[in-house]
Amino acid sequence: LEWIRKWELNAPGMASPRLMEASALQDKGEFKQAVETLRKAWAKFPDDPSIPRALAQCASRGGDFNLAADIWWRLLDSEKELAGQLAAIRELAIIAQQSGGMQQLLAKLRTRMENSPKSIFPPLALAEAHRYTGNYEMRRAMLLKAAEMKGDDPAMLQELARVEEEEGDSVRALATLERA
Repeated sequence: LEWIRKWELNAPGMASPRLMEASALQDKGEFKQAVETLRKAWAKFPDDPSIPRALAQCASRGGDFNLAADIWWRLLDSEKELAGQLAAIRELAIIAQQSGGMQQLLAKLRTRMENSPKSIFPPLALAEAHRYTGNYEMRRAMLLKAAEMKGDDPAMLQELARVEEEEGDSVRALATLERA
């Protein structure tokens, strides 16, 4: 840690030393200190996308699921790309599993779907969350809803067929592929 602090003094405009320090603190099991280091880094470098992700992961590893979830929701709401939004949902689903908050996550995503009925994100987010609940039928229903919203988009239907095949539902998978 000593050389990291020297690096930080010599490179005050870089986030890397702070990320390295937080990683070293986590390796030592000092999660509260690591979280504090990352909070300060985020305040100093608010435009560095790696810092809030590192902070959320550190908080989660340290058992502060509320902080981790809050950060992932902020990242989700600021993300413009669908792939990035779904990556945040995966992290939120993992946190929900670990903390016993899956029902709250599902309820929040259902509310988003009700509030944005034309957006493809909420059904895809629910499908992703249901991957972690193991509820194949709900996952399938949400993927089907997303595919229908995109006018039976071939890529979406192929993903649905992949999920159906993964679940051993080859009859549905073939029917979905024929539709694609």
